[in-house]
Amino acid sequence: MSTPLVSIIIPSFNRAELIGKTLESVLIQDYTNWECIIVDDGSTDNTMSVVQEYVDKDDRFQLHKRPPESPKGANACRNYGFELSKGAFINWLDSDDLFSRDKISSQITSVSNESYDRVVVTSKWNFFSDTIEGVEYKDLAIYKNYNNGFELIEDFGTTRSLFPPHCFLVSRKTVTHSGLWNEDLKINQDGEFFVRVLLCAQKVIHPENGMAFFRNHEGARISNYSSNIKIEHAILSWKLINNYLNIKEKRDTWEYIEYAKEYVFLRTRNQNPDYIKSNKDFFKNQIYDFSLKRKIKDKLYRILKFNK
Repeated sequence: MSTPLVSIIIPSFNRAELIGKTLESVLIQDYTNWECIIVDDGSTDNTMSVVQEYVDKDDRFQLHKRPPESPKGANACRNYGFELSKGAFINWLDSDDLFSRDKISSQITSVSNESYDRVVVTSKWNFFSDTIEGVEYKDLAIYKNYNNGFELIEDFGTTRSLFPPHCFLVSRKTVTHSGLWNEDLKINQDGEFFVRVLLCAQKVIHPENGMAFFRNHEGARISNYSSNIKIEHAILSWKLINNYLNIKEKRDTWEYIEYAKEYVFLRTRNQNPDYIKSNKDFFKNQIYDFSLKRKIKDKLYRILKFNK
């Protein structure tokens, strides 16, 4: 088996209580040719001290600070980490998520006979809270190989399934073609980035073994839409994704986009309906479906009231 260097890039900010477990899951990988680049975004707790302990014990770990000229945020840290990296493959990992011991080795083995040109490798995954003990992978229809990344994006829509960011092991050349993370977006940065990555991928491979664990923070999904700027950027991100897909193939609607718009619509409608009104063309299908359901509900209510 060939052993290309894998660059694992972790943005960090005030994760002293959790990042040690994340770094430990990297340290115990049975694939050993990796570098782990942690870029701190100005932590005010002892995150840096925790990371430094791993840097001191294993020189494959590197600790850097986000350059002061870069905008604050995880995306700028991810981009800086990529600039510092040397790996033929890149794996972005958040500072609270985990890998199974065989995650990287399973992925590298699966591409050992493939060109490293523009390939993306996925992995099984599931949520976890405090421990990964006993956590088995979600059974998803997207656990398979694809001739290209576009086919996987289509299956995101038809199966309503997704991969968290740290499932993806991405060849460096794919990232070079797709471009780096959008440092302006405040939400759904991973969705916007990985659509571009997948549109550049000439092959998607899914190994039998290896797993990623996605920490489930209670209330996190709701709080993602707690501010107007995040609502605005959620809508913007899906408009961007819609444009990327239409460049690839012009369509009136994309199942993947409609599924996402339904999610955003439901979380925006009650909190700030003005964003729905100002983006009524973008949400036209969701507005129609909601209006239809309300009319049906009102009609049923009148029928039931009349029959009492």
